[in-house]
Amino acid sequence: MGKNSTQRLIYLEAARGLASIMVIFHHLSLAFVPDVLERFPGGIERTPVFALVNGGVAVKFFFILSGFVLSLGLMRQPSVDLLVTASVKRLPRLALPAGLSILAGFFILASGLNFYSEAAGLSHSTWLAGFAGANIPQVHFTWLSAIKQSIAVFIVPDNFYYNSNLWTMRPEFLGSLLTFVVAYAAGRWINRSNIVYAALMALIGCGILFVSTENLLPFVLGAILAYAWLNYPIKVPSAYLAVMAVLSFGLMCITNSLANLVAAALLLFVLTQSGLAERILSTRAGYWLGKFSFPIYLVHALIICTIGSFFYIFSFNVWHSAWISVVVAALMTFVATFIAAIPFVMLDDWWVPTLNGLMKRGRTLQLKSRRA
Repeated sequence: MGKNSTQRLIYLEAARGLASIMVIFHHLSLAFVPDVLERFPGGIERTPVFALVNGGVAVKFFFILSGFVLSLGLMRQPSVDLLVTASVKRLPRLALPAGLSILAGFFILASGLNFYSEAAGLSHSTWLAGFAGANIPQVHFTWLSAIKQSIAVFIVPDNFYYNSNLWTMRPEFLGSLLTFVVAYAAGRWINRSNIVYAALMALIGCGILFVSTENLLPFVLGAILAYAWLNYPIKVPSAYLAVMAVLSFGLMCITNSLANLVAAALLLFVLTQSGLAERILSTRAGYWLGKFSFPIYLVHALIICTIGSFFYIFSFNVWHSAWISVVVAALMTFVATFIAAIPFVMLDDWWVPTLNGLMKRGRTLQLKSRRA
């Protein structure tokens, strides 16, 4: 697939899906075997196994990948119309599916489906006891509060108690807007004559973001990687890519924000340079994994608090074995998560083209009004 193609980068979307599965493993560990996430020898941190459940790396990868993918269009065609359209479209594109998941969380809490509380008593998980770390305030749950949170979750800090996994929506939204501006500026003004100056400014900007608000830094790093990928094609030897992949894997074995950020950036660079990775992930399975990535991210914490917790309790009462209960709960969580994600996949298949059509009609009407 050419770099000037507007087609979907299936292998990168598939990688997003794999990162979503990492987050599920991370949250399953927090819910049912929280001690396993402690540092070795008491737990698995700083061992190779930890790299498979490191939710911090997965989230950093989400953000970097968003910065990469969202910036490509504006870098190829840096127009003000596209900048405005992309910025206006971003909130409704995220808000509808995220809002529906918030309503699902409200229904769980308002209906008193507190399997998570009993399961937390057995697993001794403070994360699960708090409705997946939601830190629920002492409020009366109402449909109106859930609807309000569907928008507030993108703007107001710590406003995600109906679905704790949506803490990422605020940095995702703000990071997306920052990405669009950076991508437009890069596509419009950066060229080979001023690339050194631009690189220096980017370095200073990244330093400021890291000190002030590190959740926005990955988006800028993703945009920088996208600019280099589009404008400075290089062929990195396979041996070097292998070393980078090993280094990324090693950094994924520890809990450290900076290390996780470097690991995620290295991983994305390797993916965009490796023909082997592209071939492996650009399959039908990779396509569907990509389509399910956002939906399973939206629903899995709610599934853990309900179906996963129910089967954890049921298995514990039958077999009186914590590990059997964990395995059963994990299997049922994965099955139920993918089933619950299907309506959100169908929603995306309708909502994204519909939203694109609305934005296109809006631009057409705007052009007509200008000519009138």
